[in-house]
Amino acid sequence: MNLVRLLYVSRLSEDCDRKALEKILETSRRKNEQKGVTGALCYDPDFFLQCLEGSRVEVNELYKLIIQDKRHTKVTLLEYCQIDKRMFDGWNLAYVSNSDVDKSLLFKYNHTREFDPFSMNANQALGFLYDISRDRSEFLREEITRRGKKSAP
Repeated sequence: MNLVRLLYVSRLSEDCDRKALEKILETSRRKNEQKGVTGALCYDPDFFLQCLEGSRVEVNELYKLIIQDKRHTKVTLLEYCQIDKRMFDGWNLAYVSNSDVDKSLLFKYNHTREFDPFSMNANQALGFLYDISRDRSEFLREEITRRGKKSAP
């Protein structure tokens, strides 16, 4: 299979409220899992920053839908390349709200504490998404461990 990575940024339209965002996440997770697409998403009330990985056909079809989706405006491609290995293997869609991001990570990749993915280059954006998905993964493991300890006899 030809694996590709696609990285894009977009602005959220006025049509994309919290309820619409939850619908996007629910639908994306289900469809991504079915199609073998992995990736990460960071959003805030103004922006999306997303990385998609998978077969060329599936990623291209998904990106076409994103471009046509009225909830996105100014969709801008940062990177599209063939890859040998996924960075977000195991995540059909890792997502993080900008409000949950450590501001030092923003500064590390964007030299500001404000989230503006349009000011990031592809390497900065990819590094940022990788770090936040890794942090999110550690957070989820800790939550599972805490829940397990609470329910233990």
